[in-house]
Amino acid sequence: MFGLASSLTGAGGTLTGGASRFRRRIMVFALALAMAAMTVPAGLPATAAPPGRGTLHWSPCYKDVGAEFGVTYECAQLNVPLDHDEPAGAQVQLALVRLPARDQDARIGSILLNPGGPGGSGVDFALFFGPFAEFIWGPEVRDRFDLVGFDPRGVGRSIKCFGNERQALEALTPFTFPLTPAEEQIRADGDGLLAEQCDRRGNRIGEHMSTANVARDMDLLRSAVGDEQLTYVGLSYGTYLGVTYANLFPDRVRSVVVDAVLDPHAWANVDGQVPFSTRLRSDQGAQATLDRFFELCEAVAPGNCAFAPNPAQRFDALAQRLLAEPVRFTDPETGEPVAVTYQDMIGETLIGLYDPFEYAAVAELLAVLESVASPGTEASPAKRQRAAQFVNKRGVPHYQNFVESFPAVACSDSNNPTDYAV
Repeated sequence: MFGLASSLTGAGGTLTGGASRFRRRIMVFALALAMAAMTVPAGLPATAAPPGRGTLHWSPCYKDVGAEFGVTYECAQLNVPLDHDEPAGAQVQLALVRLPARDQDARIGSILLNPGGPGGSGVDFALFFGPFAEFIWGPEVRDRFDLVGFDPRGVGRSIKCFGNERQALEALTPFTFPLTPAEEQIRADGDGLLAEQCDRRGNRIGEHMSTANVARDMDLLRSAVGDEQLTYVGLSYGTYLGVTYANLFPDRVRSVVVDAVLDPHAWANVDGQVPFSTRLRSDQGAQATLDRFFELCEAVAPGNCAFAPNPAQRFDALAQRLLAEPVRFTDPETGEPVAVTYQDMIGETLIGLYDPFEYAAVAELLAVLESVASPGTEASPAKRQRAAQFVNKRGVPHYQNFVESFPAVACSDSNNPTDYAV
């Protein structure tokens, strides 16, 4: 991860507390390692001929977000065939956003972005990554490339299986992952409702959610933005999309940058007895990152990591405490009862480990939860309010459909167990 040690230790080896929970940056800074292939040497001519301007109709959008970061966004929509074997048949509309190149006279083309998932919104990624691009890639890339994010078919703004967030919550479990047979049944019931709603409202999109279809959409988008060849950045699952495009359209690739690469053979393995998530060994990667977090927390000067000393042992003890019984208290901000579970702790920690710039906040949050969970301890209102952040309140500004699109793509690309007993 980019800046792993330096993000944990500030000046003088200090792990700074109170880091903002700016999760929009998750995985963004890892791109710095991969972008050497994208940078433009000074004085290098862009192309033999100016790039085309494409056929899309862009208009200003997300003005409040743009004003916050001092940039201007433009939005458009692109219709693509639901079934690429029937290009004149039913269409799917893709949502697009771009941050235009600052020097249009020297513009090389567009960089298409995919944050991973599957099911990650490229629109959101462009919105909240774009303002930081100059500091990560250098000003010349921002000057000479449009940054274009798109919500792939069946993802984000492109289509939804539920009418609103309240309906979607009925299919979501109140836990990150099941621990008991009863919770497994709740998860199975939620999956059944999800499948039923997507079959009813999905406009047959579930039959056409494969990565190969998204790559074909991306080729149409490449042409629509006016580029003869594709320039692309993909993270995590987005690496598989990039590799798929390069295999389908090798002559149409200018530059494909992939970071946090997943094993394409493991992703699409034909062995349906092993879930794709197990084949990818994501659990092993998470454990290695957690171990590194413990090492860095222990290594900083005494008192400068909120979860030191002995972070690994304290983490295990806290996990065992929550496995035995959730920590219950009243949120002083809302007055509502709060129960922090083992699943909450593991899920929230995993999210924080994606972003080294959040490690200080992860350490602080674990220390606060440990304090609240200590027997016979009356935690302060501030600590109880902080600990309440472990609980996934599931309230978002607008309905997201990640829970639908992730399994739709994964199950389209590979065989997976159909029996919950496996």
